[in-house]
Amino acid sequence: VLWIGTAEGLEARVTGAEGIPFTTVATGKIRRHANPLKMVSPANVRDMARVPIGVAQARRAVSGFRPDVVLATGGYVAVPTGLAARMCRVPLVLHEQTVRLGLANRKLAGSAARIAVSSESTLPLLPESVRAAAVVTGNP
Repeated sequence: VLWIGTAEGLEARVTGAEGIPFTTVATGKIRRHANPLKMVSPANVRDMARVPIGVAQARRAVSGFRPDVVLATGGYVAVPTGLAARMCRVPLVLHEQTVRLGLANRKLAGSAARIAVSSESTLPLLPESVRAAAVVTGNP
């Protein structure tokens, strides 16, 4: 097991205490706004510039660890890791804990070998092109 996350996350402390290797990647959060001009904020531009760096870091981690599968649970940190899995040709499994897929999982869904969803009611909300990859697992 290798855990990939951000340096700010609780994961770094928890994985260290449990002896699970942890790697940090740079990533960026999109601050969404109804006004598209406000999306081009300095913070968004700065964060989006970090994503390619994070993809390179995640790719290095994935190719070095050589996992059988990558599990991503959504959120902005999942994007570099999911893209790295695709680049390294490692199967990607997404898990969505809410009824509707979040932005990161929606963007990665087309690359996923499987999409684990928590509720049967999620299935009709998925794009038709990815429904065959979906399986209802509930929340762990």
